[in-house]
Amino acid sequence: MTAIAEHTSTDHRISVDTAAAELGIKPATVRRYVRAGKLAGLAGGVSADSVEAYAATRAANIARTRFAPAGVVARAAARYAAAAELARRADRDKRAARKTLDAAGAGVYDGWDVAYVPSARQVPDMEAVARLLAAHGHDVPMKAVAPILRVARG
Repeated sequence: MTAIAEHTSTDHRISVDTAAAELGIKPATVRRYVRAGKLAGLAGGVSADSVEAYAATRAANIARTRFAPAGVVARAAARYAAAAELARRADRDKRAARKTLDAAGAGVYDGWDVAYVPSARQVPDMEAVARLLAAHGHDVPMKAVAPILRVARG
């Protein structure tokens, strides 16, 4: 005769929105993870245990892939600082050259073809957006930008 061990599960259903908040992802991503089998669906929601297991696995993977010895990080910081300085120099040189080219205008100069070509790129007219929102009694919504990476020799 075999004894069947009684299994008491503490798993419970949580909403897709709750799972998304716990994992720091969008609800649509949670639904995609359920369809793909990364998370377990449970009674129209998501298994809390599967969310916990996924979070733990993700944290372990992030820790494993982001760990780097101090020497590796120091070399990366040095490369970043050198590249940033080169970029600053290049930007200064481009600004100075642009002043001369703008003053000279389009044409051919000792074999260099200088032309102004229209761009297909468009950006929102923020002054017009601000005027429209102000006309309706609203402020322009603002959001924080990504943090700036600063590397300096200590």
